[in-house]
Amino acid sequence: PATPALESPQQTFTGLQEIIVLSYKHEVDITKQCQALTAVALKEGNFMVMELWLWYSKEQAEELGKIQNWIDRLSAFWSDPVLLRMLDEEMGDM
Repeated sequence: PATPALESPQQTFTGLQEIIVLSYKHEVDITKQCQALTAVALKEGNFMVMELWLWYSKEQAEELGKIQNWIDRLSAFWSDPVLLRMLDEEMGDM
């Protein structure tokens, strides 16, 4: 089968703040796509996909919570170099 080429992901960023905001948007998009898949699975009675979504939704909730925590911290101290360094180190430990 013919498979279309995927777009190359963004490689240049203005800083950690942009990466965190883009990561949050990405996780929200993925969550919406999975919810749409689950709606179709429910309509078609595909319970295996629905069970997979229940597991995945727990993972997504955890990821969204982490990123929301980073966004909240950035909102309070957007350009504080000490905070940015702490976030960078925290992310590296994950």
